[in-house]
Amino acid sequence: MDLYLALYVGVFIKWVVSGFKNKFRNELYGENEYTHYIKKFLLTQKILF
Repeated sequence: MDLYLALYVGVFIKWVVSGFKNKFRNELYGENEYTHYIKKFLLTQKILF
């Protein structure tokens, strides 16, 4: 149980950090930030569950 929790927290932190990095990239490509976060979140959920 603790292993899954640690994995989830680690992935979430990595996801948040990459989200801030992607903010600059979104301005270049013009991708909607919210759309990007939703896709990223769904991808993360698919990997974990």
